[in-house]
Amino acid sequence: MTKKDKSPGQKWKLLYVDLADPEPTEGLNKQFNFMINKPFFLQSKMYMNRVAECISANNIRLRTLARKNLAQ
Repeated sequence: MTKKDKSPGQKWKLLYVDLADPEPTEGLNKQFNFMINKPFFLQSKMYMNRVAECISANNIRLRTLARKNLAQ
């Protein structure tokens, strides 16, 4: 890498576990606007209301909703 990248994605800080604030286990995550530990679907507004399903770490497909399928 010849050019120095000073973007926020390349800046890190060391955080010791015993000094870190505890991770919340309930309530609203204000940064991402999600409820913590509450299941959800990513549902399309297109025809058939398909939902996103994780097949693997980097493979997501649109499928018909199956509430018993934990990958959705």
